[in-house]
Amino acid sequence: MRAVWFCMPTIKRDHRPFLSRPFCDTASTFFSSPSMSRIRQREIHARRKRKAKLAKLRTQYASATGVAREGILAKVRRVSPAMTEDQFVSSAKKK
Repeated sequence: MRAVWFCMPTIKRDHRPFLSRPFCDTASTFFSSPSMSRIRQREIHARRKRKAKLAKLRTQYASATGVAREGILAKVRRVSPAMTEDQFVSSAKKK
């Protein structure tokens, strides 16, 4: 009896970039060094987004008056609960 050899069809890996690279089985190792954990990356990303959002709210607060300022302060409380209104107002006045 003859041995039958089955050939697996070749898979084009253009549509699967993470699997086409050796020693790269997850997206987190692809985008950063393997030693930095995904949790740490999320913390850094959140901190940067918070900083950018607060900078945007500071410029809006400086140009707003009355009821609009109260709305901006409410947004600041949601974005950064640890920051007090006095800290935000004093930093907005500096800008």
